[in-house]
This record gives sequence, C-alpha cells and structure tokens, in this order.
Amino acid sequence: MREDGKIGTFRGKTVHKIDLTDGARPLQNRPYRYPLHLQEEIEKQIKNLLKQNIIRPSSSAWSSPIVLARKSDGSYRFCVDYRRLNSITKKQTYFLPRIQDLLDSAMGKQIFSVFDMSAGFHQIKLAKGHEERSAFICHCGLFEYLRVPFGLSGAPTTFQKAMEEVRQSCSRSFLVYLDDCILGSEDERSHLIDLKAFLQTISEAGLKLKPEKCKVGQAEIRYLGHLISANGIRIDPKDLEPIMKLKKPNTLTELRSLIGMLSYFRKFTPNFAEIMSPIYELTKKENTRDWGETHDKSLEVMKDLLISAPVLAPPKLGKPFTVETDASITAIAGCLLQKGRDENLHPIAYFSRKLNKHERKYAVVELEALAIVASLKNFRPYLEGAGRSTVITDNSALTSLFRRKDLEGRLAKYQISIMAYDIDIIYRPGKKNHLCDHMSRYIDNDKLEKQIEVNLIKIEKKISADEMILAQEKDEEIQKIKQTLEENPENEKYWEFKGVIFVKEKGEPRILVPENLRKKVMEEYHNDTLQGGHLGVKRTLEKIKRNMFWDKMGSDVNDFVRNCDACQKRKVIGLHQSKEPITPMEPSGRPFQRIHVDLMGPVPMAKSGYKYVLMIVDSFSKWMAPIPLRNQLAGTVTDALINHIITKFGVPECIVSDQGTQFMSTVFKEVAELFGIRLHTTTPYHQSANGQCERYNRTLADMISTTTRGKDWAQALPLLAFAYNTSLNLEIGQTPFFVTHGWNARLPSENALNKQENEYENTTEYARELKKRMEGVYRDVKNRLESNAEKMKRQQKLVKSIEWLEGDLVLIKREDKGNKFDYKFRGPFKIVRVERPNLVVEEQAGREAITVHMDKCKKYNWEKPQQEITGEIDTTSGNEDEAQETTQFSLPAANASRENPEINTIRFTHFNYNNKHNYRLNKYLLYSKMSSTNEVELELLGEDEMIEVEQNIRWGSADKEWTPLCLTWEEKQKLDEKKEAAENRALEKRKREYKNYVDQERDRRKIERGKKAPLKRNNEK
Repeated sequence: MREDGKIGTFRGKTVHKIDLTDGARPLQNRPYRYPLHLQEEIEKQIKNLLKQNIIRPSSSAWSSPIVLARKSDGSYRFCVDYRRLNSITKKQTYFLPRIQDLLDSAMGKQIFSVFDMSAGFHQIKLAKGHEERSAFICHCGLFEYLRVPFGLSGAPTTFQKAMEEVRQSCSRSFLVYLDDCILGSEDERSHLIDLKAFLQTISEAGLKLKPEKCKVGQAEIRYLGHLISANGIRIDPKDLEPIMKLKKPNTLTELRSLIGMLSYFRKFTPNFAEIMSPIYELTKKENTRDWGETHDKSLEVMKDLLISAPVLAPPKLGKPFTVETDASITAIAGCLLQKGRDENLHPIAYFSRKLNKHERKYAVVELEALAIVASLKNFRPYLEGAGRSTVITDNSALTSLFRRKDLEGRLAKYQISIMAYDIDIIYRPGKKNHLCDHMSRYIDNDKLEKQIEVNLIKIEKKISADEMILAQEKDEEIQKIKQTLEENPENEKYWEFKGVIFVKEKGEPRILVPENLRKKVMEEYHNDTLQGGHLGVKRTLEKIKRNMFWDKMGSDVNDFVRNCDACQKRKVIGLHQSKEPITPMEPSGRPFQRIHVDLMGPVPMAKSGYKYVLMIVDSFSKWMAPIPLRNQLAGTVTDALINHIITKFGVPECIVSDQGTQFMSTVFKEVAELFGIRLHTTTPYHQSANGQCERYNRTLADMISTTTRGKDWAQALPLLAFAYNTSLNLEIGQTPFFVTHGWNARLPSENALNKQENEYENTTEYARELKKRMEGVYRDVKNRLESNAEKMKRQQKLVKSIEWLEGDLVLIKREDKGNKFDYKFRGPFKIVRVERPNLVVEEQAGREAITVHMDKCKKYNWEKPQQEITGEIDTTSGNEDEAQETTQFSLPAANASRENPEINTIRFTHFNYNNKHNYRLNKYLLYSKMSSTNEVELELLGEDEMIEVEQNIRWGSADKEWTPLCLTWEEKQKLDEKKEAAENRALEKRKREYKNYVDQERDRRKIERGKKAPLKRNNEK
C-alpha cells in the first residue's frame, strides 16, 4: 500500500471468473467460532475492506467461513476458506512462467530494482455476476468480494495474466512472477530510463506498490529465493541456515519435507540424483526406520556441497557451450559450461536423474550415450542457436560411434536424437572430466560412496559396503578380475562401481561375492525373518541370485540349507514315511477364484492375546494369507475372511475347508450364501484332502519356529507371509505376489542397487502393459497347474529305501506334542548299531543307548570341518579313547617330491576315532605293502578295490617339515597288531559298560517295584 492507505484498481482487460463445473449448486457453510479478541480483529478488517470498496454486504445463496492467518510480524491476514467452492470450480489452463527462465533472463545484468505489489490480488476485479459466489459469513454478517480474494482457485493465474498484460507495455528488462517484479539493466543510465517507463506503466494500469518492500538501484538482489548479480546466481546464505540444522527425519512427512527442501537447490549440485538416491529409496518404503549411516552420509555430503556451491554464471546467448556428461550404475548426470571473460569454463547449470530398472541393464556404452542424449535434451533452451557446441565424455568409443552408418536398436535411436544438435563429441579421461572429478572427490574423501549397502539391508544386521570391498580385496580371483578391468574398462561382463566388483548375469548387475562372505550372505538370506524365513533350497537360491553371484552358488546354498540345524529339527522333509496318492481338484483360472481355508490352533498365546491362525490359500496364485485370531468362534472367522480377503481381493467363487465347527456353522453358511460363494468341505480326519492349507500350515509353523521360536509370533506373521509370497513358487513358476498384483515386490536387499520401478507416461499405457503381461502369466500358470494335476493323477508316492550306516547322525521325531511352533525332532544322535527295522543310537559318547524305529528317524546333515593333513598314527596308548586311526589319503601322488625314489611313503589324514565329526570315516583303514617292483599297495577296508601308487609318495606331518620315512612290512604288521589289540580292548570295555548298564537297570526296576507295592485295605461293607 502507499502512504494514503488505498489499494489500487487494475484498469486492464483481465478480470477473475469463478466458473463452476456442470451441476454445481450453491454451498452454505456455518461461520467458524473465534474468541472475543479475534472477533475485534475481524470487525476491524471488514471495516477496512468495506472502506476500500473491496467487499460489500450480500444476500447471496453462497457462504464460506473466514480464517485468520498470522503473519511473521504478528498481524493477521484476512482469508476465506474456499475449499468447498474450489472443489466445484473449473481449473484454468494458464501456466506460471518457469522460474529458471526468469533467473536466466535476470542473470548478467549490472543493476537491479525489485518491487512488490500492495495487496496484489485485491487490485484485480471479479467478473460481473461472479461476486455472489465469493460470499463469506462471520459474526458480522454475510459479505461478498468485488475484487479477487485470497484463497480462490485460479487467483494466482489471473494475477499473472494481469501482470503479463502490464509487462507487454514495458521494456524486456521487466520480469514478473506473481507480485514479485524485477527490473534489470546493463548500466545506471539504462536503468533510470527503464525505471521511469516501469513506474509510468504501473501508474497508468492503476496498480500500486508497497514502498517498504521495494529496492531500487541494487548491485545484488534477492529474487525468488536466489541472489542474483552481474556474476551470476548463487544460494542465499540465509536459506542454508535451516539446511545446516537438518537432522534424521522421524516421520514420513519430515522425510518428504527434507527431500523437498534439498531439491530446491538441485540446480547448484552436480550429481544430485545419485547422492540423494539412498534417501529417495526410503520414500518407497514409506518409513524412516531404515535410516542408517548411508543416509546420514548422503545428507552430510549434500550440506557440504551446498555450502561450497559455485556461482552459476549467466549464459551468453549465441555463444558456444560445453556439456560434460557421465553415467554410473544408478544415475546419469550432465553439466553445462561456458567460457567467461577469463577464457575459463564456468558452470551454467547442472542436470542429473536416476536410472530406472530397465536402463540399469544397459551396457556401459549405452549408458554413456543415454547421459549425452538426456543432458542435451535438458539443456536444449541454451544450446539452440548457440553455434557449434562441444560434448565431453569419458567413453572413447562414443567419439566415433555416432558417425557410423550401421548402428541398430537403442544406439541408432540415440544417434538420431543427437543429429538434431550442432555439436562435436570429444573424449576426455575420467580423471580430467570436470563432472567426473566432482564425483570422484565425493567418493575419495570418504573412501567409498556408502549408498551401496551391498543388497544385504536387513531388519537387524547387514553387510556394509566397506566390509564387501575389504573382502573382495582379499579374494585372489576377484583381484584378477579387477586387474582385467583396469586393463580393459569396456569389459562387458564385469563392472566396477565405487570399488565394488559387479558381474552381469542375464543383463542384471550382481555383486560378485568373495569366498569369505558367502556363508554370511547365505545366513542372512536364509535365517532372516523378513527376507529368509528358513525357506527351502530353491527359494533361498532364487532370492540370492537376484542380486548376488559366485561360482557353484547352487551347490553352496544346497549344502547350507540342508545343513541348517533349525530346519532339520523342525521340518519333516527326509522322514522315512509313506503317503497315499492324492486326487487333485480341477485347477482355477484366475487369482482368488477358489480359496482354501483352515484353522491352526490353539497355539502358544502371543502377547496381544492371539491363540489361533486362520490360514487362507489361493489355489491359483498360491498366495498365503495367515490371519491371527483371539478365538475360533464362527463370527470371528467370518469377519477375518471378509476384512482380509473379500474386501481386498474380491469375492471367491468357492471356499474349500474341512468340517470344522466354524466352517459348518450357520453364520458362515449364511455369509457364503449372501456373497454367492459355493462351499466345499473335505472328508473328516483326512487332512491331505485339503492339502493346499495343510502344507501351508506346516510351512508357516516352520517359519515361525525357526525365526521366532513362537515368541511374538503374531507380530512377525505379516513379515513371514511377505517373505513367502515374494519367494518363487515352483508349482506356478512365479512368486505369488507377482501373479496376484502384476509386479514383483521390492525387497530390502535390493535397495543397495537403487533399483527403480518402471515408469509409465499415463494410466492407459500402464493398464495396457499390465493386461498384456497378466494374460501371459495367467495362461502360463494355468498350464502349469493343469500339467501338475495330470502328473499327480499318474504318479504313486513310493517310499524310498534309506541306507543306514553305523556312525551316521540322525534326528528322532518327538512323540510329545509340545506346542505348535516347537522343533519336531530332537538330536542329533549317533547310530551305534543297525538292527532293522530299528536303530540303536546314542546322543553322546558314554551315554545310554536307545532303540528307535527307522520310521521315526531322518538323517542329520552337518558341515564337515576341514582336517589337518598328517601322517601320524597314535597307537602308543593302550587306552581306546586316545587311539587314532588313518583314514584318508591324497591322490595323485605324482605331485609329491622325488628326492628319494627308493623310499615308499604316503600322506595320511589325522583322524581321532572318538571325534563325532569324523564318524563317516571310521570304516576306513589304510594298509601298506612293499612289492618287488618298488610299488606300494594301498587297501581301504570296507572297499573291494586295490589301488596301486607309484613310488614317489612320502610320509610326513602337518606341523613339521616333510621328512622321508621308510615303513617296512614288519613295522606295518606291528602297527596292525597294536591296532587290533586296541580294538579288542575297546570291545571288552563296551561289553563291561553294557553289563554294568544291565545290572543297574535291573536294580533300578527292583527298587521301583518295591515302591509301587499295593497297600492293604481295611475291610469295608
């Protein structure tokens, strides 16, 4: 406002219209209540608006409530809550100018003036006949606006139209964004002329300025949040103060606010997308709990970059530019530069964006080409008409590639895009590349860009990028690959990114896992609650293969899962038992057409009071939906079915269940009839008839037992269901999640690669792509289900014969029920004797042996430790416990030394007879015999074959230097006699122990019979 306190009135053609959508009717709202002191403020504001002829009393059928917004100086802004009116107002198509275009136009000027309109909206008139729609109500009565009020939809657009109308009458040095006006000139004389013309135009238009917010003749001014001067544009230090105070966000709202605040300055930050990539990933999870060191590092790097942000030089239109580009595994970036007066290149603008999941599969040369195309497109407003510009890349192949005439596919498309620009492409090594140098500085200062968490982000623990790099540096094979990459950076199979070596498998970059980290990787992918769940070999392997790779991965994962102690004690796989053939039901044709339901429980009560689990399985997609219940009442079961299945996936055509009281109840049947659902019940006491649920019950119980041991199982239930539904189902060849939703779920371990989901231009394209994809998936799944059904009809489940050997370790099935999530097997036990159909086993040496039926046993797998190689045979002691025996030898012997060909020796493996980890080796005994031809005959007891080895074999000890040792036949016989004597002593000892055991058992039973003698009764009638 001017000093007279009056508000101007725009005399141009622009007026504001409140155009309503079809069928809109007048809206009436009650006034909001305000305390007395604010009512006085409202009355004061209304009197002023009436005096200025901005409002008038009204009898309109419309009414909206008023709101008071407190300003920074403590005063109040009078506004109206037009949210309901805005919802039925037609949207205007006029767009505000691009801020970057305004800044580019203002840069490079020598002197500036800025102006601010006084109550700008109130200076624009409302169209005649539209005033009544702006009516507002308060304790003072009903009023309507004659000018544009604050809060109306489209008001900013109308004001911008009015200001553009004014700008057309001024010089081109006048720029406007809403009520923020700027005037820039080359010198003081020109500025005075421009200033006079501007003020005259404003006066003729009837507009008025606010003097206290106007600044005239400034060398540097703040405009739209930036400081602009003759040198260019830079960040206002005042805006950096809240940035420097930013800390870890605690809520999703705070996280998005942090990203928005930093994104405002992305034009000043090279490689912004890649630095911020870890923080962006948290928005997809919609939680901040996974914020860790990687995200702290990204935030700190952004703060450092903003503090030292360069001044962006003003572009000189018509002069050549230089564009530097670069690409990484997660993002592409570009920098626009131009020579200044000092003939040095100065940054004009920066560009960066993340790669989507499809682009990450591109070859290196394609990514570098994409970086050029995307950068040119972003900087096109500068490059057009600028003369022949230069593009600098660190990929030498691109300098000649785009001149070829035989390009095909993606590179041909890029070639066509680049032809539209007047540019030269030159090569510069990465170390000399301006943009790459900045990226390298970001990495080198901190040893590594820790945004890659090596695909092992977990709920409780993870393998860090530092740990992965150190492990790869210690691996000889990976170091050879790294050396190859240094010699040939264009290698198509291997890829080094931020110090981590990747290998391309089926187009996907996968981390090459060193040998000393493979076991830890398998532990996390198998044992973890969210992404493991102690699932089987194939599902565990499939998840690891998504992001990891090493040679013989399948064999390693198979051994690891088979040797898992928790899985063996819980799962019944391997139990010697027979099954009756099952007649399958007809396959479904779509997800949730037929579902199978069953009730587990009672199970150990969770902290939240849950005692039962309602298991629901979709017969088509194999989607598992376990629902915790506090009771097994029919109403509870029915509510769970409606809330978790029908409202989320639709009404099924058929529900298969057993004849439990919940599913046979009147409530359940009436609900099914109401929804038009057909009920199918199975035969009583025949669990396999509803095998879909029975198998999933066992799987879920296994997952709960191995991950939580029953504690807080209700809280872990959705995580375990997610782990299963995102794992490959071998029956349908897809994950249940993909068949149900049409896309694969994102796992925590995939974030380290910064994978992006596919982006579509519009919903129609997405719907078309989804329909096409799902038609193929449904067809393939249905064919698989039909094939499996036919296969089951032809097959008979046969019982496989198991070979039991003395010394084998076994697990024994528990006969006591325990709770639902307990281990089903106990042990391991060592087989002492095989007495078909029974096994005599003992848990530890010296303990009492027990006899069990073979049907209750299954073999126990374990990881055999590496034994030291030695040639010692310890038979010096007569005690059997100290006896040690030779059991293995290393072949071929041709690798041994030929120092003394007359000496016939061999390498032996040190073996302790009583070490349970060597139980498989105790059946072997090595015999040595010198023949007349200087050959050594080796015989393995328990085997029928004879092995002849040439004379260049040596004896030795693992902890000593290898020394020749000659063993004559007589000495060998003496060793055999000592061994036989030791075995006889051991046999006599076992006989004595067994006799003592029988005597103790007989005495114990006598004592028990004496305690249980019947008492004499008194005579009773």
